[in-house]
Amino acid sequence: MTQSGSTVTAKNAGYNGSIATNGTASFGFNGSATGSNPVPTAFTLNGTSCTGGVTSTPTPTRTASSPTPTPTGGGSNPGGVPSDAAWVATGAWETAYDIWANNNAYEVMIWTNQHGAVGPIAESYDANGAVPNARNVSAGGHTWNVYRGSNGANAVFSFVRTGNTNSGTVDVLAVMNWLRTNGWWGDVNVGQVQFGFEVSGTAGQSSFVCNTFTLTYS
Repeated sequence: MTQSGSTVTAKNAGYNGSIATNGTASFGFNGSATGSNPVPTAFTLNGTSCTGGVTSTPTPTRTASSPTPTPTGGGSNPGGVPSDAAWVATGAWETAYDIWANNNAYEVMIWTNQHGAVGPIAESYDANGAVPNARNVSAGGHTWNVYRGSNGANAVFSFVRTGNTNSGTVDVLAVMNWLRTNGWWGDVNVGQVQFGFEVSGTAGQSSFVCNTFTLTYS
C-alpha cells in the first residue's frame, strides 16, 4: 500500500494479481491517524471509478434465426473462427472461448489473447503468477499452457495460448478431447459455447469488438 496526500493505493503482489469471475479480494493494514478521518468520497479499480453498477455477460440462448450455428457435413470437428477481433492496447483483459459442460459443473476457457495483469485460475501460484499443470500442449491447432483449478463453484480448465493471436481457427473438440484423454474429465455434455472479451480494467472508456465469429459442428 502507498499513500499520496489523501489518496491511498493498494496493489496486488506478483502472485495474486488475478481475481476470478464473481471472486473477491481483501487486504488489511495497521496504521494510525491524528485529527479528522472522514469517510472516503470515491473508489477506483484499475483506474475505473467504482459506481456500484455491474454489467453481466448475457447468457446465450439458441434461436431459430441467425446467429444459430449451421451444421456442416462430412464429420468435421467443431471449431470457432474469431477472424477479426479488435481491442485497445492498454488495460487488463483477455480474449477467450468460454465453454460450459455438465450443467455448469465444468468451465473450459481457451485464451487466444491477453494483456495486462490477468491470469487463469490455477491450483498453485508463484512469484510469476499461476503455475500451469501442463506446458506447451499441442491441441486444436495451437500450443497452450494448461491450468486447472476451481472458482469455488465448479472446476475450471484454462488453455492459455503460448503466443497471442487476433485471428484464426481453434478445433474446440480436439481441446476438449485432450481433457478426456488426460483424465481431467470423462464423457460430458456441452451446454454453452461463448467467445468474447473478459475485461478487468481499462484507462477510461474503451471499445472491444469481435467483428466475425463462426461456430461449426456436426
